[in-house]
Amino acid sequence: MANFTKISFKKGELNKQLADLFKSLMEKGVVDALLSGTLTQGRELERFETLLAKLTHSEFAISFSSGTAAIHAALACLKLEPEDEVITSTLNFCSIANMVNLIGAKTVPPC
Repeated sequence: MANFTKISFKKGELNKQLADLFKSLMEKGVVDALLSGTLTQGRELERFETLLAKLTHSEFAISFSSGTAAIHAALACLKLEPEDEVITSTLNFCSIANMVNLIGAKTVPPC
């Protein structure tokens, strides 16, 4: 029969340990990716997304090269039609309005 030792964690301690592990693996991954010559796809990106999904208790994690690309993907998932309107803040970076226009919807100011 196996001997098991009960390990108790204070609230938030396990998440801190996972975050520390994630940080160290991410730093190693960045160095490995730079040395591999593959910056936008490849084994390191797959490892990063897998680890991020585990850390966030998600089935999947998808990374993007920029916030603009992430906004474009999110809007595309909504399957907006040309007559659809998206309310955006007037105090915002222009890429949000540009991505709304790119998918064919209309931007609408909040007021």
